[in-house]
Amino acid sequence: MSQNLGPIHYWIYDQVKLAEGRGDMLVESLEVALGESAREAWREIARRHPGRFLEKTLEESLDGAAIHQGLEGMIATVQIREAELAAWARGQSAAWDPLRDAYSAHAAGWGLSVKAAAEPKDAPTIFAGFRELWLEGMPCDIRFEIREEEADRVRWAVPELVLPRYWRGSGCRDEDMLDLHAAWIAAFANAAAEEFMAGLRPTFGADGIRCEFEITRK
Repeated sequence: MSQNLGPIHYWIYDQVKLAEGRGDMLVESLEVALGESAREAWREIARRHPGRFLEKTLEESLDGAAIHQGLEGMIATVQIREAELAAWARGQSAAWDPLRDAYSAHAAGWGLSVKAAAEPKDAPTIFAGFRELWLEGMPCDIRFEIREEEADRVRWAVPELVLPRYWRGSGCRDEDMLDLHAAWIAAFANAAAEEFMAGLRPTFGADGIRCEFEITRK
């Protein structure tokens, strides 16, 4: 390996595994709603973008590769697989709502884990839990600006969203992926503390996507 592994690398890898597990859960939900066609679509997506990380340590997944490039590749793999699954669901009759519901169910499970661990009473605690779990890309590529941080509300902006670079070539619209991610953060915040809600507002420009997020007390 080109450098020593540190806590941040294991943290990113945990986020990768969370995203991979979400993909598995999404296709299971679609299979219930649509039958074997969903599983067949997922097999084809996995064939185009191979790699399994849940059952492996970070060291095993890197297999001697440079850390940064290796993790970047893993992020790209799990993200484009989800985006291609979303594109497939958009092309099916009555598939989008089950997919969106599956995102919410996955998020609620992780929100409840944060609730059990931290019993959040304020927005900053929920925000910290979200940042710990949410895979946005390599930390060196991500910029975010805290606009407001109080007990009842945290607002932050991402001047240039990194995620769309991983969705390119998937056939899925950025708007659709952001709709799914909005469902995730809303369900996560509400499960972590029922008195809170969350959402995101994207702005589409020629130079990329700017996104504003908010976690606020109801």
